[in-house]
Amino acid sequence: MNDDSKNKVEKYIGPEDSILASYRGKYFATQKRLIVLKKDGFEDYMYNHISSITYKKNSTKHWIIGAILLFLMSALFTGIGRVMLLMGGFFALIGWILGFFFAKNFYLIRTTGGESFKIEGSTKPSETEEFIKIIREHSG
Repeated sequence: MNDDSKNKVEKYIGPEDSILASYRGKYFATQKRLIVLKKDGFEDYMYNHISSITYKKNSTKHWIIGAILLFLMSALFTGIGRVMLLMGGFFALIGWILGFFFAKNFYLIRTTGGESFKIEGSTKPSETEEFIKIIREHSG
């Protein structure tokens, strides 16, 4: 936890509330609310105003579609030679791999007021899950 961010949040919430957990130095779960640190200040969401938390996987379909199109285009131009077909297949494979590995997971949090925001997943899913678990325990 970034000490500077933590100090700002503690000053913001006052002595009647305390930080239970933080995530990426930007999200803070207190006893009463979820606080999102912004460049120009804070946004806070009382737990009883959180209507849903949804886990989503943001696929990078454009990588995969681009790879398939590259492969199909190279297959159409087989008159140029097998090298072109192999290159198309290679780039298709690279595109598929990039699409697979760069898909990012996130949690979408919706409020009763109709607002929503994302909490990006971590390379360590247990870190994100632990933070979300605290929010769920207090919001529901």
